[in-house]
Amino acid sequence: MHQYAIEIVTIAVASGYSYRDKKTDAERGKFPMRTLTSAKLVAGRGIVGDRYIDHTDDDGRQISFVAMEVYEALQEAVASPCPIPGPEVLRRNVVVRGVHLHALIGQQFAIGDCVFQGVEHCSPCWAMDREYAPGALKALVGRGGLRARIVQGGTLNAGANTMTSSVVFDATDAAVPLL
Repeated sequence: MHQYAIEIVTIAVASGYSYRDKKTDAERGKFPMRTLTSAKLVAGRGIVGDRYIDHTDDDGRQISFVAMEVYEALQEAVASPCPIPGPEVLRRNVVVRGVHLHALIGQQFAIGDCVFQGVEHCSPCWAMDREYAPGALKALVGRGGLRARIVQGGTLNAGANTMTSSVVFDATDAAVPLL
């Protein structure tokens, strides 16, 4: 097993879906991401307080991750409005620094006492051009994050953490798009 010093920059949840219908703005902003310093994760279910807890589809939506390096690359690639939205605009549950998330697709990994199974790449949402700035969706293609299942629940805390995985990766590749 390999250990990596990582940072959980942000943990966020939303109580409902804000972008269910591409044709209307009816739900826009109705359920903003709420940032937390820690979150309770329940194995096989999701994050307490999040819209995907007990989601009926078995598609790995129990928790989602995105690299802070991707958010920083987005800031460099696309001029955003003032004020610049924080990384929660990406609508992922956990923003991490120092993790090449693509390497974890299909792999188990642990952060603190929580264990995850990486399921699939999480494509960026069509609403990014509207919520961040025009061009954001294109800049995020191939680096929208990671969907995962929660294998072992516990408490996930923001700040410095240790990630354990059998996967060897280079954290400098965190913002490299999935081809």
